[in-house]
Amino acid sequence: MQFIDMHCHILPGVDDGSVNIDQTIKMMQVAYNDGTRGMIATPHYHIGRMTTDRKECERILEAVKKRAKESGLKMDLYLGSEVYYFSEAFDKISDGEILPLAGSSYVLIEFEPGVEFDRIMRAAANAASEGYVPIFAHVERYTCLLAKPALCKELIDHGALLQINAASVVGKHGKDVQKFDKKILKKKWVSFVASDAHGDKSRRPRLMEAYEYVKKKVSEDYADDIFYNNQVKIIEDERIYV
Repeated sequence: MQFIDMHCHILPGVDDGSVNIDQTIKMMQVAYNDGTRGMIATPHYHIGRMTTDRKECERILEAVKKRAKESGLKMDLYLGSEVYYFSEAFDKISDGEILPLAGSSYVLIEFEPGVEFDRIMRAAANAASEGYVPIFAHVERYTCLLAKPALCKELIDHGALLQINAASVVGKHGKDVQKFDKKILKKKWVSFVASDAHGDKSRRPRLMEAYEYVKKKVSEDYADDIFYNNQVKIIEDERIYV
């Protein structure tokens, strides 16, 4: 099985992920060895902290592609953003200041861990009003959802898609988080599992262990969807049904 990692911080020197192009290549090699054949770089866009210019991100990605080719790494690379939600986010995307995922109508959105559920719902409504599909990043981090997993279905019913991190699926963030992940995976409320990788030593871009877990606990067809097929639909800007 091949994977596409739709949430990873491999773009060098732009956020708290890869520090330079050498580390980026090492991260890509880790991912390739684990079965990943495509990656969407998602540098943070966080007002007041990390807001690298779009054109600069595009320039850096081209440099990474060139270096990867020279290194013999056959990895398809795309560009996006992980947007720390603010009320004008989708206006900024429409204006071209913030990148959606792979030039599609899908946007990766994150929140603070203690975010109130109403704020997540407002983000879903805001996205829909502007013609975008929000993908809420690492939903296992949000205490309002951990306390009441059924709220995930409300988000889906309002047009949102959910992403969880591979490390949490296999228990690396504690049993309570893994239990939450298992519950929403069995309900098939998750549309994507991604690495959210930040380095080549820790928070590495590895997906295979989580894929095998989902295949065993739910089904192979569902695992294929949330590790590869839905990611292809992002790239091709096709609708994803939950």
